[in-house]
Amino acid sequence: AMFLILRKLTEGNEKTMHVIAENHQDQTSMLAVPPKIGFDSREPDFVNTPAIIARCLVMNLAYPQISDAISELISSVKDSPEVEFIAAPHLGLDDSTVTFGAVQQILSKVWNGRAVCIGYANHSDFVYAPKLSTKI
Repeated sequence: AMFLILRKLTEGNEKTMHVIAENHQDQTSMLAVPPKIGFDSREPDFVNTPAIIARCLVMNLAYPQISDAISELISSVKDSPEVEFIAAPHLGLDDSTVTFGAVQQILSKVWNGRAVCIGYANHSDFVYAPKLSTKI
């Protein structure tokens, strides 16, 4: 809320204030892909962390069977699951075109079968759950 107040107060200035993320963890801001707004190329430039937390709460209440999985994912206990964004060069994929299935195999090999790729970033867009034959 504070960022919105500051933005409103500086609205008449020549240089506008831009909020990059109102967030606890920078990686979460990459998960919150905002919708396009008509023909306007501008996108919201803040992430509403309380709304993300509220959505998680609602999902847990609506589907109690996923509660344990979500709890594990957000836990900070050693060896608990986590979401990471891994750059292609870290997997030895510098300027290479490979299939999504090949990326899955590389991750499985590097992390001894304990990693799964759920998608990839293509410039400013995220592609979730592509076919294994998709070239990336």
